Amino acid sequence: MNRHPERWLARARRWLGALGWVVFAFGAQADQVLLSKIMYHPVGELPEYVEIYNNTANAVDIADWRLKGGAEFRFPGFNPADPMAAWMKPFERIVISMADAKTTREAYKIAPNVRVLGPWVGRLNKQGDRIKLLDKNGLTISTVKYMDRAPWPAAADGGGHALVVKNPDRKIDDWRNWIVSSKPGGAPGTESGAANEVPVSNPELVTQTGETVVIDYDSQWSVTTGVDLTQTQWKELLFPERNWTRGFGLVGFGASKLPPPGIRTPVRAGFVTYYLRHVFIYNGAPGAAISVDAIVDDGAVFYLNNQEVGRVGMPGGPVRANTPASRNVGDAIEEKNIIQINPALLLRGTNVFAVEVHQFPSGQAPDLAFGMKMKVKAAGGALARSVLINEVFPGQQGVNFIEFFNSGANVVNLKGHFLLPAAPSAMPPQARRYQIQQDVVIRPKSFAILDMMDAGVWPKQPVVAYLVAPDGQTVLHAISAPVPTDGRSLGQRPDGSGQWYYLAQPTPDAANAKQSGLTGTLKLNEVHMAKNGSIDWVEIYNAGTNRVLLNGYFLSGKPGFGDKVGLSGELPPKGIKSFDVNLS
Repeated sequence: MNRHPERWLARARRWLGALGWVVFAFGAQADQVLLSKIMYHPVGELPEYVEIYNNTANAVDIADWRLKGGAEFRFPGFNPADPMAAWMKPFERIVISMADAKTTREAYKIAPNVRVLGPWVGRLNKQGDRIKLLDKNGLTISTVKYMDRAPWPAAADGGGHALVVKNPDRKIDDWRNWIVSSKPGGAPGTESGAANEVPVSNPELVTQTGETVVIDYDSQWSVTTGVDLTQTQWKELLFPERNWTRGFGLVGFGASKLPPPGIRTPVRAGFVTYYLRHVFIYNGAPGAAISVDAIVDDGAVFYLNNQEVGRVGMPGGPVRANTPASRNVGDAIEEKNIIQINPALLLRGTNVFAVEVHQFPSGQAPDLAFGMKMKVKAAGGALARSVLINEVFPGQQGVNFIEFFNSGANVVNLKGHFLLPAAPSAMPPQARRYQIQQDVVIRPKSFAILDMMDAGVWPKQPVVAYLVAPDGQTVLHAISAPVPTDGRSLGQRPDGSGQWYYLAQPTPDAANAKQSGLTGTLKLNEVHMAKNGSIDWVEIYNAGTNRVLLNGYFLSGKPGFGDKVGLSGELPPKGIKSFDVNLS
């Protein structure tokens, strides 16, 4: 809908956020029709392409538009025999290629209902280029400058992946709003393509409650089966592991739905019992409490240094290789604190943790899964840990960041704290070189960021980061995890929750929010700019399938919402409504 067709329509400055009620605010420059995917360095002889996307509920006249840059293309002009060809339908995606439509469609398996235009003249620059989408009058509709090096993701440079815009409602000419496609080819002409946000196993080495993680779900295990070790010393430290398989957790087979990290060491089906051993060194302080979380399908018996410390899903009494589990697990889940261990059993120095995993005799398709996390809480009481590592994002100097979140009720200043790439006990004092010299004041429920390269935390994989108190010894929080270099970050959501994800949208110094619910349903569809540069009306579109009551929502043009305009009424599914405003 355009209430004033005689007025020119400026591109919206907009983003969609949340503050109690959902609000609309005009912030970063976004485009109505935008460059949404770029395949600038395909594999082999596959054609280059650019995808454009109409991010509005309105048809747009694209006759005689042009694509400019290393590659150039002029869109067809108006043709009375096919007048709709000059219009881009609401929310349509069009693929422009260096090859003809037939070749491009076959190369990328593009659906028949997706328009493919081409061939263009020239080539996209493999080192980087500025691409412009111009209207018939030469005005820039959308533009972006991509590069083949950091901070742009490397997988798009000959790796077969396309660059994909993360959020069409944010600024397009910003590397932070681009990511590589989740699959090779980039799925041109479809909404899918961006690398997905996925949950990951908790990377905390020192947890938010002050526990040190000694064994984690992705720790390495030695595994054997097909034998009865009941009468052997397999649970002892010096037992030989000849012909045992070694691999990282989780260990198993056949399980279709598992918590992260999923099965990383597959084993053969067909046995009742699977034997696992993990040898580790513990140099921490004597523990006041030791607990185990585990993922077990179906049952298991646990031993620390040849002493049974607990069992789950197993009958009481002696256990042999043919003893079945006492429960039948469907989809295994993480079971918290299923075992409490006597701290006296954990030795300073070398230890061995042994586990025998047993199957339930089910007539259904068998499956097996095992992984565990052993946590030690030091004696002397837990130190209050209100500041946590909340998000990390790799990149070059000035681009990467490590984010801290203050989950407490008091202001915290990180000045004098240390950010280290290893445990302080594993580093000589002279190597603990990065002590935070400046004031880094974090208000309650707020954030602060630092550059990881200064501390030697990055560039290294996995990213290992220890936040240490000013005494240089007390670890407040620590993580160790591989971090993707495809434009995603590793972070907690909700903030400080202990639930970790590869986040599709890095959010330095801000909450790790997921675009969902009403935030993805209600869209700013059009705005009108008055001659003095202010916005005098705004149009909202409901892209969802449910009616939305607008009472309690407001529009604003300022970050502090000082000029907010309240909304009222309701918006039916696929409905459009405009509001008079005066936003500067």
